[in-house]
Amino acid sequence: FYPVIFMFILSCTPTSREPMRYYMIFHLGFDSIKIGYLQMIGSVAFLLAIGFITWQSRKSNKSFSLRKQFLVWTLISAILPFIILILLFELNKKLGIPDYAFVITDQILVQTVLNILFMCNLILLARICPPGIEGFFMTVLTSIANAGLAISYAISSSITDGLDIECVEDPEDANNVLCDFDNLWILVIIVNLTTLIPLFLIKTIPNEKELEAINEKLQKSSNEVAMSDGEVQDEGDDIGNNNYGHYEPEKDEMIGVYWFCVDKIFPMCKCQCCNDNKKELVANNSNIVPVELEAKI
Repeated sequence: FYPVIFMFILSCTPTSREPMRYYMIFHLGFDSIKIGYLQMIGSVAFLLAIGFITWQSRKSNKSFSLRKQFLVWTLISAILPFIILILLFELNKKLGIPDYAFVITDQILVQTVLNILFMCNLILLARICPPGIEGFFMTVLTSIANAGLAISYAISSSITDGLDIECVEDPEDANNVLCDFDNLWILVIIVNLTTLIPLFLIKTIPNEKELEAINEKLQKSSNEVAMSDGEVQDEGDDIGNNNYGHYEPEKDEMIGVYWFCVDKIFPMCKCQCCNDNKKELVANNSNIVPVELEAKI
C-alpha cells in the first residue's frame, strides 16, 4: 500500500493552475486562441515525456531505478515552477522577453517534467499489479488518483481564498472584471514547496531489485495457477481431493492491495451476486405453475 499512498499524497498536493489561468486572461490579456495554444502545448509535453522515459530506460537498461526517478523528478517539479515568479514580478520584460514567449517556454518545461513524473507512476503501477485482477487494480488506482485530485482542488481553493486571490465583476461595469493577484506569488511558493511532501515516503518506492523480486513472485503465482488449471484429475481420485484448486500465494508474496481485494472486496461482491441470484431464482419459481395443478385448472 505504501507506493499507492505515495502517489495519493502526490496527487493531493495543491496546484496554482486556475489562479494562473485567470492571471493570464485578465492581467496579461491572453485571448482564447493563446490559451488554446497553451493547452495544446500540454499534449506536446506528454509526447516529449514518453520519448524521454523510453530513451532513458533503454539507455540505462538494468540500472533504471524508479525510486531514483521519483526522487529526481519530484525535486525538479518542485524547483522548476519557481521560474514563473519571473513573470509575476515582470522581470521578463526587463530582460526583453515577451510575456507569451515566456509562458510558452515555462509551460513546455513544467508540463514535460510533470508528465515524466506521471509516466513513472504508470510504470510503477504496471510492475506491481497482481495477475488476474489487472482491470480491478487499475480501476481502484484510478479512483484513488481522482480522489486525490479532488482533494488537491479543494486545498487549492482554500489557500487561494485565504490569500484573497479573487476575480469579481465590476459593479460599475458589467463587462469588466476586477482581480486581485497581489498574493499570487505566495500561492506559487506554497504550491511548489508542498510538492516536496511525498518525498518523506520515497523509501517506500521499491528499488529495482525489489521490483524484480515482486515480478518473479507474481510470475510464479501466475504460472502455478495456469498449471493447476491445466492438470487433469486421475480417474481414481476423489472429487473432493482433486487438483483443480487455484494456487494460493503466501501473505508475504503479494502486496497488501491483493489481499484486501481477496479478503474484503471479492467475498462481498460474491455474496451480493449470490443473494441477487437467489432472489431471481425465487421470483422465477413463484411464477411457475405445477403441471398437475395447471391441468386441473
